[in-house]
Order: sequence, then C-alpha cells, then structure tokens
Amino acid sequence: MQAKAILLALIFSTAVGFPIAASAASTTVTVTLASPTMTARVSRNGIPSDCSAAKAFPGTIATTVGYAVSPALTNASSQPVCTLFTLTTSASCAVNVFATAYLGSFNPANLAANYLGDPGASSAVSSFTAIVPANASVVFALSYTTTSPTEDCTMSITTQPVLPPTVPALDLRLLGLLGLMLAAVSCIRLHRSQR
Repeated sequence: MQAKAILLALIFSTAVGFPIAASAASTTVTVTLASPTMTARVSRNGIPSDCSAAKAFPGTIATTVGYAVSPALTNASSQPVCTLFTLTTSASCAVNVFATAYLGSFNPANLAANYLGDPGASSAVSSFTAIVPANASVVFALSYTTTSPTEDCTMSITTQPVLPPTVPALDLRLLGLLGLMLAAVSCIRLHRSQR
C-alpha cells in the first residue's frame, strides 16, 4: 500500500507545475559632491509605487542637484515580474538623497521618460514594488534632495521577485492518468472486499 501512495504522489507532483522563483539581485550607486548636475529632481509625493497599478510620474521640483545612475538590473525572465526594490543608505544621507527607477535608461533632461517607480519618500531604508517587463532592465537615478550636500552618499539596491499566489497548472494527460490509477486501485480494493 505504501508503494501505491508513493506512486500516486509522484504522479501528482509531475502533473502539477509549480513556479520557480527567480533569485534576488543587488547593485550600488554613489552620488558624490563632484557628480554631474541636473536642473530638476523627482518630487517625493509620499506614495510608494506598487504592482497593483503603474504609478503616475509624480512631477519635478526645479532645483539643481547632483545625480548618479546605477548599473542595470535585468529581469531575465520571459514574463513580467512584480519586483520588490529595497533601498538602503546611511542615516546621514537618508533625507538628503532620493532614488527613482527607470526602464532601460535615464535621461536627466526628461525625468518622466522611462519612469518606472519610486519609494515616495527618503529614508535610510525604503522600498516599493513595480512590474518589470520580460527581459527588461532597470536603472536607478540617485539624486541629492538638497542643493548644498555635505557628503558623498551610497545607496544599496536589492531586488526580490514578488510571487503572487498561484494556482498550479495541471497537465490534463497526467491528471487523466492519475484518475485511471485511482479507478484501478478502487477496482482492486472492491474485488478484494468481495472475496
């Protein structure tokens, strides 16, 4: 009987497809007192981006600030992925920098172009989610929020796929085979009980 249970479990696990989680990724970006400048920065509107709907570009604040762009992080999947971005910086830099995510590339002359999302506020640790399209890359623009920064600031950026609850996909052929095996087991038990 134990062998039958193992066989049924093997057939069930083969018939059901479970998603495989992508791994986390990370990068860092540093804005320095010698970084190039731009004539506006993204507004911190207090609303973090999330995967339920694309966040509208929050607008800009006209001020000349230094900025830096992170190396690209890529969704190598063939599917769009809801991704959790966690941004970490030192306590002394927390309110003095703000990071914004962009699809593919960042253009300091047009901050709305390729905008993906942002955490809505500056803090030592902040996070937000956004949907990254299949095979797309994301870069972060880290900018000062003050025109008179006093130190270089480094931000660590980590990503983690957010897997929604999924209903396993069933292969109908294997499900049919499972049904036939259960019917056979039932027939055998019925036949034995009639002896």
